[in-house]
Amino acid sequence: MSKLTYVCLRDSQSSPSVKRRLRSLSARLTPDNVPSLATRTIDSNGILISILNPVASIATHDRSVCLGHMFEHQDDWHVPLHAHPDGTYALFRGNDDYVEVLADTVASRTVWYYFDDAVFIASSSQRAIVFLLDRFEPDADVIPWVLSTGTLGPDHAWDRRLRRLEGDSSVTLHRPSWSLSTRTNDVTFSTATATDQEHETRLRQALQDTFATIKLDYSHWALLLSGGFDSRAILCLLNDTAGLRTLTWGLKSSLDEPLNDACVARDLAAAFNLRHDYFETDVSSEPVDKVISRFLVCGEGRVDHISGYMDGLTIWRTLFEHGIHGIIRGDEVFGLSGLPIPSPVATRQHLGLALWSDFSNLKSLEDFGLTEQAMPQALRQRAGESLETWRDRLYEEYRHPVVLAALSDVKLPYLEILNPLLSRRIVLEVRSQPDHARTDKSLYKSIVRSLSPDIPFAKYPAVQSATDILKSRPFVEFLRDELSSAYAGTVLPRAFIDYVLGQVTTLDTNQTQKPTRKELIATGVKARLPEWARRTIGSFRSKVRMDFNTLAFRLYVIVHMNRLLAHDAQDSRQGERQDA
Repeated sequence: MSKLTYVCLRDSQSSPSVKRRLRSLSARLTPDNVPSLATRTIDSNGILISILNPVASIATHDRSVCLGHMFEHQDDWHVPLHAHPDGTYALFRGNDDYVEVLADTVASRTVWYYFDDAVFIASSSQRAIVFLLDRFEPDADVIPWVLSTGTLGPDHAWDRRLRRLEGDSSVTLHRPSWSLSTRTNDVTFSTATATDQEHETRLRQALQDTFATIKLDYSHWALLLSGGFDSRAILCLLNDTAGLRTLTWGLKSSLDEPLNDACVARDLAAAFNLRHDYFETDVSSEPVDKVISRFLVCGEGRVDHISGYMDGLTIWRTLFEHGIHGIIRGDEVFGLSGLPIPSPVATRQHLGLALWSDFSNLKSLEDFGLTEQAMPQALRQRAGESLETWRDRLYEEYRHPVVLAALSDVKLPYLEILNPLLSRRIVLEVRSQPDHARTDKSLYKSIVRSLSPDIPFAKYPAVQSATDILKSRPFVEFLRDELSSAYAGTVLPRAFIDYVLGQVTTLDTNQTQKPTRKELIATGVKARLPEWARRTIGSFRSKVRMDFNTLAFRLYVIVHMNRLLAHDAQDSRQGERQDA
């Protein structure tokens, strides 16, 4: 629920100006469908902290704040340079000598930071930092990543001066010398010598030890329940579920479809005798521009996965209004479900890390004066690293901090999020497993099946296809209008915008995109092939095709966020002039 901005000043004389700007953040960063709670501020010896929409679960001590959840309480959690607690959090701690900011094992809660000769700023919001700096410096290198992945990419921000804290890392400011240092623990997979049964026993123990630490007031918390393995694992592992509320969302029609997430989740909740609520995500009756704008305000344009939020974020507003302070989610690191991925290129693409050059139906970015992108060395497959190990390392180092954390950002303006399956003890145990234990989550699934009631697992999602949404007539008309504006041409080359809009298509009302007969036959044939044949075929499929409606929406995200951040900086400067 809370956004936090942590400022350390080298010279406290500028403190009054910073405090004025911090007070202005709440109305700017809070979505328009919920009220702003009173901002909590801390002002102590050159350190200014602003906590927007604070809830009781936030831990504070002097000049230290923990956003999120620590699985085991440590008396010294608030002391800079002391041990890193286990949890899913963003941890800010400071005293007269040091300021230290920590990310959890997979950076499930994102922290951005900025440093210069006068100020250190760390925040869960990029917009907050740009507003405090009263200027916006766009990062041109972020554009290709938004276009090819729908995210900001592995190591970019909207503003080129901002940095993102990586998983299991910290950034430390030594205040007397005014020097900044960073430390990151390397993600290393090293198979422990053990039988499969011993690995299963160790993972089961890690799960039990983690869940033994969880003690929540269920009157203010709910479990997001689907028909898959992860939320079911949480339900089965919680020591006490009395009073727990579960919830699922999706299309109204999904409740009547067997083996759909909606149906299976309802049956699971009934098996545990729990209250279960189903929220319909059919498209909101609000104007399209309002729905999209709210989505981008909440998530700051970090991810384009809008299909689950086309209700205008009504679900999250409703939970907020009913006193739900937090949700329990099943983000995890146990491996990928489904068939083995056949090639390095297919591995990247499956994890959402596609390059523009991967797509067979696109012109070169250089043709439009845009820069090409390069894969960071740290994310490339290492010498001697198996495809399966690289796959799971990418999931931790890219998918979690860049995609899943961005999706959490969309929800965090409304409530807190707890991800118990991301406990450090669980993550480290998974890294010690052999590749075959992680492939298709085989070892983890075996544990969940042994704990689960006899209810089938879901095979179909409950939410609407993103393709159907992006090709709907209101959505397409909105994108065409916005991308045809004069301002859009100042952010992106007009020739590039015209190239994309020229290939956007529209579906008629109530029409859905269904697979062709050829596609259905191909899918059926592939499913019957042996694994070696699937791998061989997949190794030749390095090219995929881009959907131009998806691409048009990504163009709009770029334009909208540049406009929003530019306005933030301009409003900050105007506010300073008025105060002067």
